[in-house]
Amino acid sequence: MPQNKNAITRYIILDRLLQHKFGHTIKELTELCNNELGDKGYESVTKRCIEKDLIAMEEEPFYAEIVRTGKTPIEDKNGKSRMVQLVRYSNPYFSIFNHELNDDEKALLRKALEPFGKFEDIPGFEQIEQLIASLNVDVDESKKFVYYSVNEKGTNTKVFGKLYSAISERKVINLTYHKFDDPTPHSVLLHPYILKEWNRRWYLIAAAADSGKILTFALDRTDEVETCDDMKYKPASDDLMERYEDIVGITYYEGKSIETIYFWASDSSTHYLLTKPIHGTQTTLKEGGEEEVTLRKSYPNLKDGNFFRLKCMINYELMREILSYGQGIIVLSPDTFREEIVKHITSIQENYNKTN
Repeated sequence: MPQNKNAITRYIILDRLLQHKFGHTIKELTELCNNELGDKGYESVTKRCIEKDLIAMEEEPFYAEIVRTGKTPIEDKNGKSRMVQLVRYSNPYFSIFNHELNDDEKALLRKALEPFGKFEDIPGFEQIEQLIASLNVDVDESKKFVYYSVNEKGTNTKVFGKLYSAISERKVINLTYHKFDDPTPHSVLLHPYILKEWNRRWYLIAAAADSGKILTFALDRTDEVETCDDMKYKPASDDLMERYEDIVGITYYEGKSIETIYFWASDSSTHYLLTKPIHGTQTTLKEGGEEEVTLRKSYPNLKDGNFFRLKCMINYELMREILSYGQGIIVLSPDTFREEIVKHITSIQENYNKTN
């Protein structure tokens, strides 16, 4: 794991160690830091890395005052005594995480927070609520002009905080959940990695403790979360966010290939697609270009509108997104995806026919 990935964790550990009134040697700081990193599942670092961390803590934005003048005698490997430098904060009560804001910074923060109103309904933002209170920010609802759409059932604040803490503290969890069509509770041991929101519903992405398989759990179907302090946490072996670059939404299929998808969109739908693409790979085919000309010849009845191309994994969320445009989008290829779309449309029509 690259050392920069656990930099904040190292700063937290070093911040506490530097509050020791007598100080530690660089060697001791390195050993103590590595002991805690190991407990949290991180790889160890070198003395040089710790020395660079100390320099970084002395600079912007921390401005820590670190003293290196105290010395202590130790014996080297040959049994000879020599003096070694001790490192500590000049003020043992100092912490880089307790920075005092000046009046200008407070005024700027007040202005930045004022439009947002209250954060109390948004999980994980409790500390911002406390900050607003401490800064005496006016949160009069009449002045609020930035609104969030909060789906309390899709968030499940009962477990959100526990999962957030488990991920940040790198704890193995025992998660109890149920399915939509089956209220029977099921339990599974997990290494939790990511909390991800999609379409006003929150999901946990985690690895099964027994197989290491990456699993996804909707928080609205999660009943309880318990930490397992006796189990060692295993960090994710890959950057899990990369897999979401290949999909729309949350459903990822291991081993499923990326597809090139062509579709037509009406002029009115095109305006929405240009400002809110279905996927990051969405491309509008250039008018008069080879691909566009070929599609115009293949589908002569589609005289207006525009042709688009996507490169992503086909999943439920992609289908749902396309179907949400109704007649404004027509999938052209691949054939298997087009046929699946047609089946859904036919099923919708049959259901409506039942009500006639």
